[in-house]
Amino acid sequence: MAAATVRPLVTVQSLDGNMTTNQTTTLPLPDVTKAPVRPDVVNHVHAQISNNSRQPYAVSKLSGCTHRAGQVAFGNMCRGCRMFALTKIYRRWHRSVNLNLKRHAIVSAIAARLLFRLF
Repeated sequence: MAAATVRPLVTVQSLDGNMTTNQTTTLPLPDVTKAPVRPDVVNHVHAQISNNSRQPYAVSKLSGCTHRAGQVAFGNMCRGCRMFALTKIYRRWHRSVNLNLKRHAIVSAIAARLLFRLF
């Protein structure tokens, strides 16, 4: 059973930091703490967003094949030659993530942080 359903009220202290005074109030937990914990959504959103910080790299398509004139100089298996299907800079490096999916991941992460059984 989740901690949000066991303890629906939270005690809030005053801002001065003095614990001896009785200026405490009890407030209900926000609804974000009662959200379902979805680690698959959090992992998916994190993996997709972390792809957005990558820098494109590629191999020059003109590299290699400047020696061994007339011999098997263009084969993919030959030493010092071009590679087949070389990496391109127009590869799909970045990923877009739906805004509602990002919001669900944030809410799920906050709800998971407040569960006592995960500590």
